[in-house]
Amino acid sequence: MEDLLTILDTYFFTNTSTPLFTALNRKIYRLAFHDCMGGCDGSIASTNADNNGLSTVANVFSVAYSSNSATISPSKAQITGNLSRADFFALIYLRAVGYGIKRGGGVPTFSNTTAAFKYGRGDNPNGALSDDLESTFPTGSGSWTANMATITAGLAGTISDTELVTLLGLHGSGLMNSSNSGYSGPWGPATDHNVINNNFYKNLLGVGFPNASLTQNTITTTTFGSKVQWNGTRTSARVMLHADMGIYYDYTPDPVTQTTTYTYFPQGSNSVLTAGTSSSHFPLAATRAQQAFEYANNNVLFLDDLISAMKKLSNVPN
Repeated sequence: MEDLLTILDTYFFTNTSTPLFTALNRKIYRLAFHDCMGGCDGSIASTNADNNGLSTVANVFSVAYSSNSATISPSKAQITGNLSRADFFALIYLRAVGYGIKRGGGVPTFSNTTAAFKYGRGDNPNGALSDDLESTFPTGSGSWTANMATITAGLAGTISDTELVTLLGLHGSGLMNSSNSGYSGPWGPATDHNVINNNFYKNLLGVGFPNASLTQNTITTTTFGSKVQWNGTRTSARVMLHADMGIYYDYTPDPVTQTTTYTYFPQGSNSVLTAGTSSSHFPLAATRAQQAFEYANNNVLFLDDLISAMKKLSNVPN
């Protein structure tokens, strides 16, 4: 395993020289979820608009797995002799989580991400870009209940409600591009891009920032029409989707307008999770909100749970 990890580091993650292949961590995390919806088979459907922005990464992984380039040919036999393409993709996902944690300062948990790695995933025979087994994806404007039902179906019941709260913490390492999804902006500051820490939960709940705000905003594009997201500030610009807000609050957006009449309540300096004091404030999603509040106050807890959840995600059967 250590030899395989050394090869992956050379391909994608080395900090001492330029990697042989370019793939941003935040896109790797997104690809992991999209690959494994319907089963982790080392493939996505490139024609599905929900996969916009991921085809390049999936193709890079496929090339790295099978290339006869003289630069990487000494490694090819070791990779293809031990890993299916789907295994190779899954190992990259877990290694990327390790590097995201390391870059976020969580060094003690870095080596745990690929421990007890499971082999034997089946490859989609159509290649890395033509997944005919891909399931329906959750939506950014959907309620927690609706999205959880979609995810349960797509991941064969592998991921629980609690684990979805954990996995959504990876949003904190990324940003949205309106040309890919119709949504626009970062979940957190640029210093969090491609690293993994618990700032997503701090940003979502406004932990430590009594004046934090999130208000609904409509983004309109020719391709995707109107999309409603939550824009706000903490120490810098941040955005959230209804799908993210469902961790904190129990509500269903209007199916036509994608909006809600409820308003946001930041936790600020509260030492325990607190509900809003106004009738206009959202009703808490008590169990999920408490989990997020604990993560916001305990980075190590979040990282440990994330590693466990990612291992389960990367093992969804196909």
